[in-house]
Amino acid sequence: MRYRLIKTDSLKKMRLESDKYDIESEMLIDAAANNMKIKSVPIRTIYGEEVSKINPIRDTVRFFTLVMKRVFSKR
Repeated sequence: MRYRLIKTDSLKKMRLESDKYDIESEMLIDAAANNMKIKSVPIRTIYGEEVSKINPIRDTVRFFTLVMKRVFSKR
């Protein structure tokens, strides 16, 4: 697993609309579109008895919807 470090001033420049798991993708797309540096920091992951709330189908659709919004909003 990896964490991403985001400078406060960079985060303030972002206009984010997502509120679920797709927020990370939206931040990366926005950062890349605005030529911001993107770095990942590796971390050790420790899992307990938690159950993931990620739904592969629903969250994949959300991701592609986000990408399509970005693509067509540029025109």
